[in-house]
Amino acid sequence: MRNDTAAPMSFGRFVASLNLGVLSAHIEAERRALWNSRTIRKEGREPELRDIRELYDRLQQIHGQSVFADAECRERLAVMVTAEVFRSTGAPADNDSLITNIGNSARSLLREEVFFGFPRLDWSVPLDLEDGVALRNYLERKRHFLLYAESILDVWGAAFVGMWAALFTHLPDRMFLPEENRSGTLSLRAPLLTLIEKPADAVERLLGTFTTAPIEQHHLFETLIAAAEDNLFRVSGIPFEDRA
Repeated sequence: MRNDTAAPMSFGRFVASLNLGVLSAHIEAERRALWNSRTIRKEGREPELRDIRELYDRLQQIHGQSVFADAECRERLAVMVTAEVFRSTGAPADNDSLITNIGNSARSLLREEVFFGFPRLDWSVPLDLEDGVALRNYLERKRHFLLYAESILDVWGAAFVGMWAALFTHLPDRMFLPEENRSGTLSLRAPLLTLIEKPADAVERLLGTFTTAPIEQHHLFETLIAAAEDNLFRVSGIPFEDRA
């Protein structure tokens, strides 16, 4: 990743510059087009499949006209949110390992979201019930994102910055020195217990970053949250069948 941390534009201003309000004009009708589920036993699957196909076609067209269809959009967002971490926390930008790790985490987490890409389907192949439900759920989430993209990106960016701010608070000062002035490099593959003096406090603050109403409302960071919850159950010794 390029070192764009000196760029004067904040992540919020960058998101605003994407002119995402144009999307809502394209899909205003979708705001009231809540999914009308049908009783399959009464009407069969054909009406439902027609609705799925119509929604798929509409959203595919809207996505294709949006900035999120640009192959470079995810990388630009990753660069800008990485720069925002340094801008907001005051962490020194002359630590290449730190920049690389933050940038890679931004890329990885953005790949998990519904923001980018759109599936190509061969409609000559019939959808079974499981695939139909999965596609319907995906389309509903994609529609939600396209409707509220600017707000969702603001929430995502704030949480990402908050995650790293929580870690920075508990990392030793040596992790922020220029690489020639310290031994070793920052490696997030190393157990954080070896780096953090108060790991319980760090975990509590880190999890607090993701337990907010907007994140739940917009279904963000679900893969990361699920992994964190699974790890907490594991270290707590709670059997899978006893998890609530």
